[in-house]
Amino acid sequence: QLRFPKTVACLESAASLLHLTTSEPLETDLALPRRSVGRTPRADGVHFHWMTDEVYLHGQTVDTSTGTPIRTFNAAKTVADFCARRHKLGRETYLTILKAYLEHGGLGGTPGATSPLLAAARVCRVEKVIRADLAVLRA
Repeated sequence: QLRFPKTVACLESAASLLHLTTSEPLETDLALPRRSVGRTPRADGVHFHWMTDEVYLHGQTVDTSTGTPIRTFNAAKTVADFCARRHKLGRETYLTILKAYLEHGGLGGTPGATSPLLAAARVCRVEKVIRADLAVLRA
């Protein structure tokens, strides 16, 4: 983030920081606002994801658990991002992250809190999918 100031840790990087997964990401996932000026930055081991302003701004937080402040998305927004990219990342991966969110709430989150999750899902346009998955998991 020192090299790319507008970036926010997302997807697998955010899930790892928030303790929603036990696996270490193979590359760093960073989000950028779609309207950023310039070309897509390039860096080895980094995957950049362009997001609309609304999606990019929703749920940003600063994680200080490592001793260094790192901008990341909160747990609810991370689950919604995984859901939005479930076809590319895998539905099983998304469901694992969703279950971890419901059980632990992520770093600093409340276990089982659905209102922040549904708010993030609304912004990411996956509310219907997450509602259906929540109904199945809670049945």
